Amino acid sequence: MTTSSTKASASPAPTEKKESLFQLTQELEALDAILTEAGGELTPEVQAWMAEYQGKLEGKVDAIGWFIRRCDAEEAAHKAHAQAMQQEVDAFRAKARTAANKRERIKEYVRGCLAFLGVTKLQGKAYSLGIEKTGGKRSIEIVEPFASHPELLPEPYQRVTVTAYLEAIRTWLEANPADESIARFLPQGDHVRLR
Repeated sequence: MTTSSTKASASPAPTEKKESLFQLTQELEALDAILTEAGGELTPEVQAWMAEYQGKLEGKVDAIGWFIRRCDAEEAAHKAHAQAMQQEVDAFRAKARTAANKRERIKEYVRGCLAFLGVTKLQGKAYSLGIEKTGGKRSIEIVEPFASHPELLPEPYQRVTVTAYLEAIRTWLEANPADESIARFLPQGDHVRLR
């Protein structure tokens, strides 16, 4: 009995197998699924996965690089698809504009016909066509020189918007880095770069 237990304790402990690229790829696929589900956000689950995986990162640079390149390719493919869809959307918008233009042209024709007949309304079996005043606030046309130079309008009729002039503030901060009375530089960020 003692002999068998001694033999069992003397046997070598199983060595940890080094993960193959295929196994690593499967783990990265799992991470990709988790990140996709989280919309690319670092959820506690993703952070736990990364903490567990951090020790494996050394020696896996090529696999990580491949994963980053694959994400680059996915991004480019989705952008290309979005651009193609945008072209299709633009084509439908152009068709909608054409339909709106046709409607306006026929309305102008009807207006001319009603004016020629000296009436403001014509009744058909299903529809009627007539001239009506447009509802809502009346449109305003600003006359010259105020249309081109609204700053010449009397002050009560101006609306001024003030925004921070960031480039002037940046120049001032570079000349006065210790003075944070109106603004301060934020810490510069960093990013992972794949070469």
